[in-house]
Amino acid sequence: MNEITLPDEILKNIKEYLSYKEEVILFHDNVVCNIISFLPYHEQMLINNNYYKKIEDQIKIKPKYYDRFLMQIIKNNYFDLFTKHIKLINSNAIFRSKQYLYKKNRFKNLLELLKFIGRENKANKIVNELVNIQQYYL
Repeated sequence: MNEITLPDEILKNIKEYLSYKEEVILFHDNVVCNIISFLPYHEQMLINNNYYKKIEDQIKIKPKYYDRFLMQIIKNNYFDLFTKHIKLINSNAIFRSKQYLYKKNRFKNLLELLKFIGRENKANKIVNELVNIQQYYL
């Protein structure tokens, strides 16, 4: 890949319009990568899809935390990540009659809770996928 080097005058003009954070990200990406490398895996994977793919094989989620993990994915509207992990979860766990309490609302199972969170965070593709799952298993 050919890199384009800009004259110093143009770089100076660009830097004047950027905030300090944007300047660091744009011109010192190696510093940003080093900082990210110190973050825990569960934080790195939520940055973007590229970081998730780098550490995908190192992620181990205990079954008792899977519901929280799915809730976090839906809150951040990560559809690809959701579709991958919803296939791994046991369908009995989704429909199991365990009551969940979330924001003073009671839900009869995990599926209802996930649909509510999806609607609340405007994750329409995820909500549609959950409805499809519900129709398929019922």
